[in-house]
This record gives sequence, structure tokens and C-alpha cells, in this order.
Amino acid sequence: NTLTMKEHERDMLEVELKRLIDDICTHQSRIGLDQHTEPYTEIQKKEFSDISEKLHTLSRNDKDLAKALKEYEEAKGIYDSVQNKLAEGPDIVEMNTGDLKTEFDTVRQMAKITVGRQGNQFPIFTREFYHCMENGTGTRENVLEVLRWVESVDPGAFCRIHKNVPNRIIPYILLVPTYGDKGFCWQPFDRYNLVTSRGRIVIPMYPKDLRIAVLTAVADLRWQVAKEKASYYWMEEGLTGQYYQFIDRQKLKGDLKQFFIEDYLLWMMKESTGVQRLDKEVRGIFWRNMPFPKQLKEELRKRSLVYDELCIKDNNREMSDGY
Repeated sequence: NTLTMKEHERDMLEVELKRLIDDICTHQSRIGLDQHTEPYTEIQKKEFSDISEKLHTLSRNDKDLAKALKEYEEAKGIYDSVQNKLAEGPDIVEMNTGDLKTEFDTVRQMAKITVGRQGNQFPIFTREFYHCMENGTGTRENVLEVLRWVESVDPGAFCRIHKNVPNRIIPYILLVPTYGDKGFCWQPFDRYNLVTSRGRIVIPMYPKDLRIAVLTAVADLRWQVAKEKASYYWMEEGLTGQYYQFIDRQKLKGDLKQFFIEDYLLWMMKESTGVQRLDKEVRGIFWRNMPFPKQLKEELRKRSLVYDELCIKDNNREMSDGY
């Protein structure tokens, strides 16, 4: 450790200093004047500056040593305190190694999903791999900031309706230290409590774009919650049913949920700013099932007739029976 290293450095400096002092304290007798000795030689005079340099180095070493010693004493005090608390506390229960291995395997699986098949699955913290800026790193504060933005654009992102009453239920956020680019939903809710239980979404800490990583996780959560809510009728009813029928009519082949996630990204990052990127029918599905806040709708209808028509349809539905 640092303390031991500084002590070894001091020992070496002191040995060298003693050698230099012994050298300059050694004098030859003057020829013909045996009771007198020679003055300092040129080599001995040069050693004066070496001694001065060694003394300065020793002074710096002493400051570092004092600091390291103080830190060591503080750390030892904390260690002793923890040991005393452990000794006074209950007996330590041995953990099932099988359960521990399962937890590690679970985190490893999460890491692989965030990275994908062709990404870097080794979370080595080096400058060759790490390119995130401070605001783009998936820390707790940064992720919460992005989630606040998500709810400002999609207020129903974390709402679950039970008996016609919306309940805002924030999922647990699991931050995985990987270089993945996409988040995902690990569990939409507890299977034993579909009404009030919190789901789990996984977000990589070092993505290329933190906002996209969070949005993919929220999109996955939205899809799974809607699918579970519709149950056996998920291809016929609600958000998943309407979207499935659109994809089926288009005869598109591929992962249905992935299509939805990609469209959700466009919905949140483009359509919310008035940039039309979605198919007209998909825009209508999202407008009805994942509506923007009223203020944003009013701003969008001023930008384009497309959004104005959607607002008019909203008003017509409000005035009709059964809305």
C-alpha cells in the first residue's frame, strides 16, 4: 500500500544520504603535514548539492508519509469499528453459493441483452472503450433526469389503470455497468400482483446515447404491460392489438416488439417536436393510446394540419357517447 511504499522510499533515501555524508566526512592526510587533512575534493563539493536534493526529497516524502499514515489510522479505525459491530451482532449466516451464482448469471444475462450480439460484452473500464460524457453516463441522477423528460412527453408511461383509475407506478431501475446501447424491460410487474406491483427495467450505464437507452427500456415496458393487460386478446385489443393489426396489414416480417420500440423512439424524439416520421396510421394509434400532454398537443396542432386533424378527432370523441 501507499504507506509501506513511502516507508521503503524513506529508507532508501536515508541510506543514500548516509553514504553521501560519509563520503564528504572522509579526508586524506596532507602530504608532508600529517597532522592536517586535505580540503574537500571536487567530487565531495558536488555531493553538497546531492545532499541538498536528497533532503528536499526526504521532506516531500515525510509529508506524503504523514498523510498516508493519517489515512491508514482512519481506515483502521473504521475497520475496527466494523469488526466490533460484527462481533456484537448476530451470527453470520452462510450464503447458498447456488443462489449467489444465480444472481451473477442473471446480471450477466442482463449485460448481454443490453449489449446485443455484436457489442462489447466485457465491461472493462478503459479509455479505449469508455467514451461517455459526464451527462451521458447512466448514473442515478442522469437516468432520473431522462425519466422526468419521458414523463413530460408521455405522461402515461408509468400509469396503470385499474377500475378506470390511473395509478402512477414507477418501475425499479436496474443500472448495469456495460457498454450496451439499449435498455429493456426485465419484468413488467410481479405476476402475483398485477395491479400495484412495480416492474423492473434495465439500463446500461455507458451507452452511446443515454436518452435512447432509457427510451428503449420504457418502450419495452409499455409494450409488455399493454400485452399482459390484454392477455389472450393482445392481438385484437388495445395498443398491442391495434399495432399488431397494422403490422399484419403491411405484411412486415420481423420482431413485432422491436418494430414498436423503433416507432416509439420516433414518437418521442421526432413526432413530439413536430417532425413527422411515423406512418399516418401508427401516429393515430400512438396519439390515442399514448397521448402527449394537452399543452404539447396544442403546440403541435399549430405546426401542422396533421396534428390539427388529430386534435379535432379528439374533440369529436369527447363529445360522442362512450368516450
